[in-house]
Amino acid sequence: MKFGESTWQVVATLVGGALGGFALATAWESKTDKSFWEIIAAVGTLAAVAAAVGVAHWDGIRKRSEEMQRARVAASSVTMKTAWYFAQVLHVHEKLDAARRFDCDWRDFGALAFRLQRLTPLSLDEIERLIPLPNNCAHNFAGALDRISAAQNLLCEFEQDRERVLAERRREFAGSVAFVVGEANEMLKKALDECQKASFRGLHGHRP
Repeated sequence: MKFGESTWQVVATLVGGALGGFALATAWESKTDKSFWEIIAAVGTLAAVAAAVGVAHWDGIRKRSEEMQRARVAASSVTMKTAWYFAQVLHVHEKLDAARRFDCDWRDFGALAFRLQRLTPLSLDEIERLIPLPNNCAHNFAGALDRISAAQNLLCEFEQDRERVLAERRREFAGSVAFVVGEANEMLKKALDECQKASFRGLHGHRP
């Protein structure tokens, strides 16, 4: 078994505490009515508590480091996929924003819904692996997918709207869905930025 730097630090703390406790007990015995071994027992108890806290601290640091390494690997495995997904959602947002301003054929909404439906988003398992990444990376992914799913459902249901033949109604609807997709775009962009940083750092050992 190979000792890491944190292990040696804990061992050094234990040894140092033992030696310090021995010296303290020797000095204290001459000034109190407590026996040497009673003082040693008290100091030992305090040292054991301190050692337990130190071990837990270093173990927590090690676990967080391992979790971050796994998150960087996960980010590397979905970065290009997410970039493609973001580009497609951005295209849909641009189409909806244009429809909001200039109108469109109501059948165009069905085509946009189909475009979103064809995309393959990240699974919940893939998103959960990104939780250790900063700036709410995983939460942004989850929130974006939720909004994209909602937008897709709205676009599909528009065919049943009796006022779909009215230009004013189409523009109003396009604006509403564009707002939802716009929020998804912002969240995807934040998540994608964090994935790119994590992937770069995992491959090159430093930030871009």
